[in-house]
Amino acid sequence: MTINNDNEFDEAFNIIRGLLKNDSRNKFEEAYLEMLTDACEEYEDRVGHRFPEETPQEYIDAVLLERGMTRNDLLPILKNKQGIYNFFTKGEHPSKNTIGKLVQFLGISADIFFTESNFQAK
Repeated sequence: MTINNDNEFDEAFNIIRGLLKNDSRNKFEEAYLEMLTDACEEYEDRVGHRFPEETPQEYIDAVLLERGMTRNDLLPILKNKQGIYNFFTKGEHPSKNTIGKLVQFLGISADIFFTESNFQAK
């Protein structure tokens, strides 16, 4: 699959967002998600396009997917399944301490948590 323009990229990205919200994807959905993610990455490599305004949750979901991990791999950081639910489903923002742990565990930049369109740490 090849993405040819920004509109196609945005459509694919919105489908990815929807699929990432479902923790119990079937094999078809997993394969489709992987194919769309690869196509978005290839498009981004070609044209230098960045993902549309992602929330920290969407960004971390994408990192987990890329690494073959699940949200449950964050249990040591988010303490329990309720913590995972609160962060990913309710959109609650983590404390500065938790952000630090997520950054260290996933090897990501803390910048995703501190943009104008995203929430600020407590």
